[in-house]
Amino acid sequence: MTGKVWAECARDLSLEEDYRGEYSISEFLAVIVSRLIRPDDGAAGGGVYSDVVYNGVILAATLHAPDLTYITGGYYMNVGERQLPKSAPTFLPWEYRFFSIADGMMYDHDCQLYNPGPRKLANVFFVGGLQIDKYGNINNTLIGQDWENPVLKGPGLAGILTFNDNMKRSNYSAHQRKS
Repeated sequence: MTGKVWAECARDLSLEEDYRGEYSISEFLAVIVSRLIRPDDGAAGGGVYSDVVYNGVILAATLHAPDLTYITGGYYMNVGERQLPKSAPTFLPWEYRFFSIADGMMYDHDCQLYNPGPRKLANVFFVGGLQIDKYGNINNTLIGQDWENPVLKGPGLAGILTFNDNMKRSNYSAHQRKS
């Protein structure tokens, strides 16, 4: 059954008819995230806040990965065993939304995370950045020429390198918005 479910989730979207319904780019990306998660995977979200990855994880857990463990913002949980805060305001940090339902909290050098590495809980990583070049280099620090006066200041790498080096599969995305 698991192989059949995975094959259904991994179908080639380019072969399907154009969908003419209403959906947002974020909703479409969440579906893609869910299809990149296999039934036996654990997933790590990119940073402390990513509704696209969060919604993709919920969809994967609902459709084909009920034992999925999800790591995000310092917490980890078995998605299938928790009542997730689906209607929580999105402006709240992950720490507030997940504190009451998390299986555990990860601190610096926590044995669950760093020893023997993040693969103990997850093997697929979804990561984003302010800018990602064609070689996979991530800029999550600032955009602009002036270090003292950036156009946009980001959170920095925030553990991305630790996760990226320890995952079997990493998926990079940069959300491009045109004004």
